[in-house]
Amino acid sequence: MTATRVLPLIAIGLLTLPLANPQTLKHIVVPVEGAAHNMQLTAQSIERIDGNYPSMVRLKGGVEIKSPVCIRPDETQKLVCDGYMIVRADEAEVDEATGRIESHGNVTVIPLQHEK
Repeated sequence: MTATRVLPLIAIGLLTLPLANPQTLKHIVVPVEGAAHNMQLTAQSIERIDGNYPSMVRLKGGVEIKSPVCIRPDETQKLVCDGYMIVRADEAEVDEATGRIESHGNVTVIPLQHEK
């Protein structure tokens, strides 16, 4: 075979190689004490640090944390939720008792993403 025939075959072969074994993302919904709605946590690795609730939850790899954004217009009205605050990071810890998020690595915060 000539080089002009071999190169396209090599390119096709490269396109059909399987991608690196990506880890499956795990999901967990965390109720935060005193909060109106739950946080949604996604990462390649999720572990509860002491095994009890409430505790710290450690997230590693492709972390995404969605926390509802809710306000009470005044004391006589019920809570109104519209969208999420989204935190993306390499790693994070979430305190289930307070809802506090400590994120590490490449961190991006979207203060409010409205639901569609």
